[in-house]
Amino acid sequence: MINKVKLIEVMKIKSLSNNSNKGVYLRKGLIIFQFIIAQVFLIGTFVITIQIKHMLKSDLGFTKDAIVTVSIPNRAADKATTDPFVFKQALSKYPEIARVSLGHFPMDNSYWGNRIRKYGEEEIKNRIMQYKYVDQDYIDLYDIKLLAGRKLMTSDTSSGIIINQKAMTELGYKNVDEAIGQSVISRDKNVKIVGVIANFHSKDLHQQLNPIVMEVSTNRGPLGHINIRLDNDPKKWSTALAILEKEWKSIYPHAKFSYRFYDQEIKSLYETDMRLSKIINLATAITLLLSCLGLVGLVTITTVQRTKEIGIRKVLGSTVTGIIGLLSKDYIKLIIVSILVSTPIAWWAIHEWLQDITFKIEIQWWLFLYPRYSR
Repeated sequence: MINKVKLIEVMKIKSLSNNSNKGVYLRKGLIIFQFIIAQVFLIGTFVITIQIKHMLKSDLGFTKDAIVTVSIPNRAADKATTDPFVFKQALSKYPEIARVSLGHFPMDNSYWGNRIRKYGEEEIKNRIMQYKYVDQDYIDLYDIKLLAGRKLMTSDTSSGIIINQKAMTELGYKNVDEAIGQSVISRDKNVKIVGVIANFHSKDLHQQLNPIVMEVSTNRGPLGHINIRLDNDPKKWSTALAILEKEWKSIYPHAKFSYRFYDQEIKSLYETDMRLSKIINLATAITLLLSCLGLVGLVTITTVQRTKEIGIRKVLGSTVTGIIGLLSKDYIKLIIVSILVSTPIAWWAIHEWLQDITFKIEIQWWLFLYPRYSR
């Protein structure tokens, strides 16, 4: 204990160790400041963690589990001249593989935009909407809800499209029944709306829902990815992945085989948020450690300075609990003050951070209490 006191006295200027009002106020001010910073960080890291979990666990409007994705190999660089639909057909014969579809990821931060307008409208009425190029099995594989009409077929390559509710509204249709069968000019071609699907998140939850147009393609370039849905039983996945690799090496022997689970693909969209969470977690740990060390050091100095008083109170019959309460009550008051000051600061910081997120958690009063009492 003597060594600790000497270390603190060396690190702090002499004015902190005397009993002058200036020294007392400065000590108290430092304690309040340290705990304000610590509590702001503590609440911040708690809220960021909850928000990230909210984004990862939210209903996205499609199924993301048990889906493996593989990029379609490059025809020239990978010497992959075989049509990817041949690979799809090869996989479809195995019972270990539930479904296979070619097409864009339903959710990623890339954007393929094209023009679309109602038939008969002038070109000035063109709307730029997000296009997703898929095959006829795409909606079934990702369990995207079809509200009206039918699913896409290969024959719809140049004659039919599917739109989501957001696109339907932006095109001026009042309901799904009105939209089905309507002619539109999509990419300068006259096509019909054959189906309307429910809205789903095509970008991370920082961003708003987009109007989506789905179009069938047989061209490997726009399709981009092979999506494989495995059995819901994880025990069967190793067998399915072995089949996937075997067929890949058979059909594309010169292309590197690499797959990724789609839920991990979605998780990667929030790398910036996760990196921020780690930084704040580290800052919180350091700040709490320094605050506690500072508080212990100052309590130790106070105890040494009041040794005689403690001895007299002990002789007069004071209990250990009473003496501890006497020594700590002033610092408990300072911690309470720091809580009152840090709460509005933390609320403001959280509110500002959440402004850039469209689909966010609501700021509840318990968010400011739970982190303080859960440690």
